[in-house]
Amino acid sequence: MFLVCMTWQSILFLCAGLAIVVYGADEAIKRLLNLSRFFRLSVFAAGVLIAGTLAVLPEMSIGVIAALDGTPSFGLGIILGSNVADLTLVIGVVVLFAGELSLNSTVLTHLRVSFLAVLLPVLLLFDGEIDHRRRHLAVCFYRLCFLAAQTWAQRRRTHT
Repeated sequence: MFLVCMTWQSILFLCAGLAIVVYGADEAIKRLLNLSRFFRLSVFAAGVLIAGTLAVLPEMSIGVIAALDGTPSFGLGIILGSNVADLTLVIGVVVLFAGELSLNSTVLTHLRVSFLAVLLPVLLLFDGEIDHRRRHLAVCFYRLCFLAAQTWAQRRRTHT
């Protein structure tokens, strides 16, 4: 009897957690759209600059804690697994609900730069390690991608 009660309680907490996530995602989208209008950014640029950066904070926290605990490969596994899920499962589900996905030339340019950013960690880890120089290279490349997205957003603002 106790085990059945715990199972139902776990299912109830899981459903409540999912409801909170869905509500939070809906609210986050509304606020992100407000910010994109306020800063006169495209929705894509706001997603890259604001939501993209905020979305990695939990993964980065797990990675840092794992590294401090002496298991950096665990943190790296979570980060890479999350990226694989984002680039396959999430895009697939979004297109499933959207019906199709059409990208304009600006978004395609962003996508190409993002693709390079996704490949960089693979290239840096090709020999199995990342040293201080490669760490700095990765952080600098992120900064360049961020600055490129900002520049494209500013150009869009001046042309509209």
